[in-house]
Amino acid sequence: MISTILSKIRHPLVANSFYLYLAHLADYLLALLILPFIARVLGPEELGYVGLAQTFGIFILLIMEFGFPLMATREVAREKNNPEKIKVLIGQIFSFKLFLIPVILILSTIVILMVPVFHEKPYYLFIVVIGSIFQGMVPTWYFQGIEKLSTVAFSKTIFRFLGFSLIFLFVRSNQDGWIVLLAYMISSICICLYLFKYMVNIIGPFH
Repeated sequence: MISTILSKIRHPLVANSFYLYLAHLADYLLALLILPFIARVLGPEELGYVGLAQTFGIFILLIMEFGFPLMATREVAREKNNPEKIKVLIGQIFSFKLFLIPVILILSTIVILMVPVFHEKPYYLFIVVIGSIFQGMVPTWYFQGIEKLSTVAFSKTIFRFLGFSLIFLFVRSNQDGWIVLLAYMISSICICLYLFKYMVNIIGPFH
């Protein structure tokens, strides 16, 4: 009976489901755990600035993903034994995402000009936008397609923890909201670069 249970736990579906939950844990639950510290140090006004900027960041992330996770995961799973076709797919996806970046920057500039709350602190929005762009570039869909979500889960856990550590170390006053946003941005950049490099190591360099 024990061997049956262990074999089910080791099943790729169960294991990858666990790692997917772990990845979401790093993205959301850890952020909730650190929220009381941020709220106490920043105060309500500065926390409002940070929250508003992060909300816009979520909107940018939705634009960057643009339905790719479902489509790309399916295509990678279908062609995972054909590296050349996967390279073509990855090239197409990243090319389109790069095309979206100027559009996002223009949209962000318009928001800064039109929303009074960002007139004094426009850099809050740009920090969040850069972080969201890199987060939108994270090839989670590739690792879902090849059923190797452990890499995503561990990288997100490590680099999100790094970001939260920076917050604990450097956020000391109600003027440090930008540090909170910068820590999130740094962790998103690290996750993106690490997973992209790992993906290239698996499929080989692009020609």
